[in-house]
Amino acid sequence: MPTIDLSRRPTRRATLLFGLALAVAPAPGWAAERLAYSQTIDIDRPPAAVWGVIADVADMPEWIPPVSASVPVSGEGNTIGARRELTFANGTTSLIEIVAYDPAAMTYSYHILTSQLPLADYVATVRVEAAGAGSRVTWSSVFTRRDTSAAPAAGADDAAAYGMLKGLYTAGLERLKTIATTP
Repeated sequence: MPTIDLSRRPTRRATLLFGLALAVAPAPGWAAERLAYSQTIDIDRPPAAVWGVIADVADMPEWIPPVSASVPVSGEGNTIGARRELTFANGTTSLIEIVAYDPAAMTYSYHILTSQLPLADYVATVRVEAAGAGSRVTWSSVFTRRDTSAAPAAGADDAAAYGMLKGLYTAGLERLKTIATTP
């Protein structure tokens, strides 16, 4: 599968990510609302040092505490189209696919293909950028609730989805900060 060089044309990267969001958007007539969540953390380390911790998608278990394993399913390393099965501490799994990877820009995106999470059509992007003398890491996503009914089951509403992501992102970003700043 060819690799797309996103570092040359920022507008192309924006177009690609917008296209990815549209590609996983619900079909016409489906009542699900696209939701978005984003969280950032500033880390007192150079961007290259922080990127070194998260650059390999296989290392998600190192910096995302609820993820206990990351096993390759298909594809090579961090190439676009590569798939990994993530296992969570509670035994559930998610199959993810890398949909964008740009080490020069220190960013990648992945799509959850299958999961027991209360989310559907989930695409997330992790980005490291300079912020003053340190780094800013942004983890953002777009998704729908798995239960798209007007009256979702208990624990399957928008607030539950946001709460789950807030807990996951906070734990991951705080752990990343600890790893990146520990000598």
